[in-house]
Amino acid sequence: MAYPAQETRAAGFLPDGSPLQFHFYDKSCPNVEKIVRQVVSSAVASEARMAGSLLRLHFHNCFVQGCDGSLLLESIAGVVDAIKAALEQECPGIVSCADILALAARDSVAVSGGPSYPVQLGRRDSLTANRELANKNLPGFNFNVTDLVAAFANVGLSARDMARCNTFAARLTPILRIPQLSVHPTVLCSSSNAQQARLAMPCNRGLLHSDQVLYSTPGATRDLVNLYAQSNSAFAKDFSVGMLKMGSITPLTGSEGQVRNQCGYVNA
Repeated sequence: MAYPAQETRAAGFLPDGSPLQFHFYDKSCPNVEKIVRQVVSSAVASEARMAGSLLRLHFHNCFVQGCDGSLLLESIAGVVDAIKAALEQECPGIVSCADILALAARDSVAVSGGPSYPVQLGRRDSLTANRELANKNLPGFNFNVTDLVAAFANVGLSARDMARCNTFAARLTPILRIPQLSVHPTVLCSSSNAQQARLAMPCNRGLLHSDQVLYSTPGATRDLVNLYAQSNSAFAKDFSVGMLKMGSITPLTGSEGQVRNQCGYVNA
């Protein structure tokens, strides 16, 4: 389910006070979304697990010190580097690595059969990384519901944002089973997997402990898991809202940070 920018704005999907824009690169790099989609599509066609890796990168990046690309510093990002290289040829020094992560996450969902949504852009890249914050802020695979709710609340996200995809994450077919950290959105939220996932959680066969506790613990999270198992449209709408909210967690904008020439290194 796609949501054009104007419909998303009218439906109240935009986070309040977000400094990001839907059409940030329309003049400076008009082919940015096309280029990102081409590279992501090719990468996922070659290796299905790459879709989950790209979505996980965006999730981890935003949870550590905001959506600032710090996760990529001094790392080998593979597909992200390929996207950056293609964009540097098209429009050098324009598109940030933080925005590349947001676009690549959206496209990895879409090419895997999940919902599409407009992406707000205009992030800048951090000059630093913070391993201590990463260890502190990222939800653990063995978290209980209380821990998970607290971890998401710490970055301004709700239990609804947390629970939206676990129903679809459980008991996936072996070729598509993507390792993931707790309850972040997964690219495997397509209708083809919905029936398997719908049966997995009530039968205590969630893929990870943190997936299963959302269903096993009575209350709001169980209700949400049931809702998303029963309604693809409810999931698609809430997933889109959640991704927009997550993507707007304390980004660097304006003159903050920089636009890195290479995603793994600060500009000299």
